[in-house]
Amino acid sequence: MEDLIAEELEVDFNQGLDIRLLNEENLDYLKRVRVKELRFAFDDMAYERAVREGIELLLANGLGSRKLSFYFLHGLAEDMCVERVKILASYNVEVYLM
Repeated sequence: MEDLIAEELEVDFNQGLDIRLLNEENLDYLKRVRVKELRFAFDDMAYERAVREGIELLLANGLGSRKLSFYFLHGLAEDMCVERVKILASYNVEVYLM
């Protein structure tokens, strides 16, 4: 990652990042790397706390909500899908239905 930052190469994490692994150290890398959009996933309500904490950490550190997007797996219980959409909408992040 240091090489990408040093060379000022633009990175596209199109496979999505695991927001459960977000911490201060790798947040520092994400803030310094050239990226248009950070992609994560929210496929299960079991990850709600990690998703909320991750989004709040990113926003508190200057990564605006328009720079954040979430892959969204549907086809599960409808009420859980609706709840996940509401959570993501409350942060004004992009949602990609899959």
